[in-house]
Order: sequence, then structure tokens, then C-alpha cells
Amino acid sequence: MAAKVNRYTWIKSEAYGKKVAKKLGYVQIIDVMVFDKRPKTMGKNKIAIAKGFYKIIVNDDKDFEKCFYYENDLNINPKGDKLKSHTVECSKAFRALKQRI
Repeated sequence: MAAKVNRYTWIKSEAYGKKVAKKLGYVQIIDVMVFDKRPKTMGKNKIAIAKGFYKIIVNDDKDFEKCFYYENDLNINPKGDKLKSHTVECSKAFRALKQRI
């Protein structure tokens, strides 16, 4: 994950998941990596670089689900970034998850 994405934007979704877990008693969190058909690679081991990431937060007992998507952009400007700007329909995140299983 790009350092700025991890440190300044993705971290907000992690904090949100913790907050919801405290409020609802528990949540299930699933992180899904999204890759291009021919992903860029790095290093001598040619590790594939994800195009983006979904975070799925659910609590079935409370009928709660919230999903976020983040581009894995090395050049993001995190200034002014808001958690709500990454909110997506959970159906998109679940489709991405099913493709990985």
C-alpha cells in the first residue's frame, strides 16, 4: 500500500471500524485487494502491486454494513481527504471479494 494512503487516508477507515465495533459490540472487517489483470510489480521477487483496496465493515445482528474504496496512489495529496469521499456501495466491495474467493 502506498505510504500516504496507509498513513493518512486508509487509517481513517480503520479508526471508523474500531468506533463502530465499540458502539455495536463487534464488527467483522474484511479488506480486499484489487489488482489489474496485469498488475505492476516491484522488487526482484516481482510482488504484484494492488490497484486499490476495499474495506468492508459489517454487523449482521445490527443490520449494519459500510464499505470504502481507496486507490493505491503513490502521488495522493491527503490534505482535505474525508472518509465519506471513499464510501461506496457495498455491492461493489462484495463483488470484488467474490472474485478473490
